[in-house]
Amino acid sequence: MTTTMTTAAAADQISAIEIFLENLVILMEAECADFTIAKLDHWLDLCTQRMIATGSTSPGTIGALWAMQARVLGV
Repeated sequence: MTTTMTTAAAADQISAIEIFLENLVILMEAECADFTIAKLDHWLDLCTQRMIATGSTSPGTIGALWAMQARVLGV
């Protein structure tokens, strides 16, 4: 790992995570017979609803999770 990689801005790190996740989702959909983006989207919605109900994470984190879910899954 280079110095440039370790000092990447937070926005760049988030973008890299999103791209990694997008590629992982595409791979899973192609390689796993029962996996679909719709199922993952539904699962994430259930988990997020539970986090909201229990107050286990901040509203800001929930908003960021929803935004990432939309960008990564393209929904």
